[in-house]
Amino acid sequence: MFKTIQVRKDYYLLKLNTNGHIGSGKPKEPATLTVMRKRGKTIELPFGGFIHTENTEGLKLLKAKDIVALCTDEQAINVAYSIPSGHYVAGVYVEGKVFILVLNGKIVHEMWRLNVPKDNVAYIEKHLK
Repeated sequence: MFKTIQVRKDYYLLKLNTNGHIGSGKPKEPATLTVMRKRGKTIELPFGGFIHTENTEGLKLLKAKDIVALCTDEQAINVAYSIPSGHYVAGVYVEGKVFILVLNGKIVHEMWRLNVPKDNVAYIEKHLK
């Protein structure tokens, strides 16, 4: 089904597979995904691929940012699924890598909302259920 992803990093549209960057003009950016942590902090982790499952019990779920599209070919050209701007994609943390979660044949993504209190520190309100 899905083989590669497109990720927006600064001014680049990176194309990633499980081995890293795709294409000859590889940018200086590392082949990683931005993952949201508690209290609005982020961390960069390498992309591991896709996990197809029907149950998320026992999995370490996370929220991956800046994913633009999921592609079905090896060169990340044929976009099969577009992720709307401002959405995170549910993923799974396995052996130090981020795997995109395909739950019952569907990609799980939701808009993340920020609640800005008086001290201007942003917190993530919505959690994956």
